[in-house]
Amino acid sequence: MLVVLGCLALLPLSLAAQHEEPPPAQADAGELRTFPSLPGAVHTAPAWVVDRAPFDVKQLFEAVPEAENAAPLYLEALYEFSPLDMERCVSPAVRELRGEEVKVRATRTQAVQLAKPEEVDLAMRAEVVAEYADAFATIRAAQQRPRCVFETGVGITALLPHAQASRQVVRLLDWKIEAEVAQGRLDDALDDVAMALRLSRDLQPRGHVISQLVSIALEALTETSLIPKVLASRKLTIEQGRRLQQIVATYEQQTLDSFRTGMQMEYVLIRDVLHLLQAPERDPGLLNDLPSGIQDTLAQMQAADFAAEIDQLNAFFGPFVGPDAISPRGKFELQPEQRAAQQHMKVISSLIVNCPQIAEACRRKRTRLAATQLLVALKCWRIQTRNTNPPDLYVLCKESGIREIPVDEYSPTGESLKWTVIGGNFVIYSVGSDGRDDEARSDWEFGQAPGDWSFRLPPEMP
Repeated sequence: MLVVLGCLALLPLSLAAQHEEPPPAQADAGELRTFPSLPGAVHTAPAWVVDRAPFDVKQLFEAVPEAENAAPLYLEALYEFSPLDMERCVSPAVRELRGEEVKVRATRTQAVQLAKPEEVDLAMRAEVVAEYADAFATIRAAQQRPRCVFETGVGITALLPHAQASRQVVRLLDWKIEAEVAQGRLDDALDDVAMALRLSRDLQPRGHVISQLVSIALEALTETSLIPKVLASRKLTIEQGRRLQQIVATYEQQTLDSFRTGMQMEYVLIRDVLHLLQAPERDPGLLNDLPSGIQDTLAQMQAADFAAEIDQLNAFFGPFVGPDAISPRGKFELQPEQRAAQQHMKVISSLIVNCPQIAEACRRKRTRLAATQLLVALKCWRIQTRNTNPPDLYVLCKESGIREIPVDEYSPTGESLKWTVIGGNFVIYSVGSDGRDDEARSDWEFGQAPGDWSFRLPPEMP
């Protein structure tokens, strides 16, 4: 985790688009399944969700022209990286042709990943990465397409193997960049940083909450491991530094509101559950995901009760998903109206995710991304000025083309991110979850202790 997709490219088109009947649940009725695809994929907005939704569900499910959609190529590549997760996403013919080889390779890769650090050197990691050259090439081809939507199921049983498989891609990109930096191939390393960030972004459109959280995790790994490997190189030129600035800035401009998009898909999921519960013949397995005793409540519910349940659901999700969605700062605590709506729900309250917890993950994403932009700008400043520090963040932003100092998401009064110099090192920091400015003297330990969230350039490596 040899020549991989070269063999796939030689398959006749009839194998690349074999058909199989979709599972009865989730998939659009009456359609034959084509490959590569996710199990139970729904291509159009479910009719029972479109009506009375607090946002434009049809727009959320707007079709992406096949030639513009990166998702099918991603699915081909992800099978190569994570065959056990992805085997249901490729055709039986591909599994028969490639299955044994890719599974053996995945086992070898996992053995290296799980080995003790002292047992694996850079050369061994580079050798593993080299085996995935064609799979990386397929991802690069996917990213030539302008858009990406992974069509998934919409219900509580929807499978999202592509999200988990994407983690393996970025783990191996981390090793790939390590080798490229060591060899002085910084332009290739920048290409791979861009690949990782684009993959993170491409998990977002029409992505369930779990896809949004994986996207955030991929971005975090890129910002805390991939990018620092590049910034640590003494061979980084100002041109390459500016290119990295542009890569991060482009990602910041194109990334979606993970919270709003995830909540929209969460709404669709719960509406789907309500639709199935209202059906004359219910799937007994569906009841296993609901609190005990729910069958007695369902037995007494009439059409008006289900309509009222939708009203409560709209009152709860509306502030998160509608055209006038509340600001990020309003997402960390439920509004009184939302709490009341959840309390009045009869059967679906237990299905609602911990929204403030998801909002916190998104707040950390925005904070880390803003600090990363500043760190890259700081590196460029130090390259140009032969390792001197800027006088302050205002000057750094002005000279780097950053419009303004990013807002500190944790500041109770909406102040900007702050800076200080400690031991000669320019430190960028947020006041952290306690909201107090400790001048980066103590670490917040990701909300577990009083202190600030600090960001520093990595030490330079030869």
